[in-house]
Amino acid sequence: MVRYQKFLIARYRIPEYGDPDKDADFRWILRYSPYQNVRAGVNLPPTLVVAGEYDSRVDPMHAKKFVAELQNHPGQMSPFLLHMDFGSGHGTGKTQQQRVVDRDYELRFLMGELGM
Repeated sequence: MVRYQKFLIARYRIPEYGDPDKDADFRWILRYSPYQNVRAGVNLPPTLVVAGEYDSRVDPMHAKKFVAELQNHPGQMSPFLLHMDFGSGHGTGKTQQQRVVDRDYELRFLMGELGM
């Protein structure tokens, strides 16, 4: 989040999230930015991160970078997976079939982690 405004059209989200180029906003964003809050020795629970490869509002690079950081982080023992959706962008405008496929991925991950 500390550089989100530099990618795609995210600069238009500054009124919503704040401007990382301003010190007060930067300090606020730094507190909740997932990537900047990866901590040594913390094993996050099993997680499935989903991103749209053609998302024009949120660059999928953020999801890719976050997942890569955790997959290569000492202490992260639980699976931290990334599903790239190549059939859509930010999620709006999906067909019913695309929504069914999304739920299928999510439920397979959840049921697998629950041993079902």
